[in-house]
Amino acid sequence: MVETIRVVIQAEDSPLGRDLEHRIRQAVMGICAQAVVRVSRSAGPGPAKGIAVRVGRRVRILDPCEIVRVQSEDDHCLVFTSDAHHLVRASLTRLEALLDPGCWIRIHRRHLVRVDRLEGWRVLAGGAMVVRLLGQDGEIPVSRSRRGALRALLGRIPVAG
Repeated sequence: MVETIRVVIQAEDSPLGRDLEHRIRQAVMGICAQAVVRVSRSAGPGPAKGIAVRVGRRVRILDPCEIVRVQSEDDHCLVFTSDAHHLVRASLTRLEALLDPGCWIRIHRRHLVRVDRLEGWRVLAGGAMVVRLLGQDGEIPVSRSRRGALRALLGRIPVAG
């Protein structure tokens, strides 16, 4: 009797994803040599349900609604909440992919902010743009290439340059 085993993989189409598919296929065939293995890919996990952070010796799952902003630090990121910050071993691009794009905007190669926490922005004397976030000290720089998207988001008329 031949069994059909269907495996759904949530992996991107990359060498790593194809290697994962091959390993799963080999493992199933090792268990049941007569099986027909059908592998399909799902669209992916969608927005994150939470981000795991270390608090002392424990792991805590941060709800994305708790996060105010994310700042890249080499191969890690600092994830800021209203009362603390946590070091996460992930790239900013990876965290950006996990978070809901309707709620977050990347304003700089090192900064990702939650849209509903934007308090305001201003242009400094040299032409640099910065934003302030509700309940956060300091200002966050906005890169030139991302100013238009930010102004459009805030309902402003985009200015070239």
